Amino acid sequence: MYDWIGISVGTFLGWPLAGFYMLSKNSQVFRDGKSKNILRIGVTATIVFFRIIVSLDIQWVFWDGFGIADLTIPIIYTVIFNRYYNYAQWKKVEEIIKNEWDIYSIWNIIGVILLSLLIGLSIMIGIVLILV
Repeated sequence: MYDWIGISVGTFLGWPLAGFYMLSKNSQVFRDGKSKNILRIGVTATIVFFRIIVSLDIQWVFWDGFGIADLTIPIIYTVIFNRYYNYAQWKKVEEIIKNEWDIYSIWNIIGVILLSLLIGLSIMIGIVLILV
């Protein structure tokens, strides 16, 4: 199980794809049938997210050497993931962790982050090549 700290750190550092993956893994433990839908939405949302990021005007994104996208965009999607987690999974995760389950280690979260970054960079390179 991924707790809110793991999902927050994973989403912030590993882009939305890592957050969707972690929410999907939690959903698999719940056996509520939403796991595949969460992952499909995650892949689609990540592609749309990168398409938007790639198409932003460079003059708008960068301001005095520090980009607006550097922190603002990751904070926004991390807050969105935390809101969803609090709404849909928090009580279930806390109950399962309290009774029988352990949370994933930091090494697992780092692995998810690195894999998500690799997949995200591949998607971004593909979008750039299609647009050029």
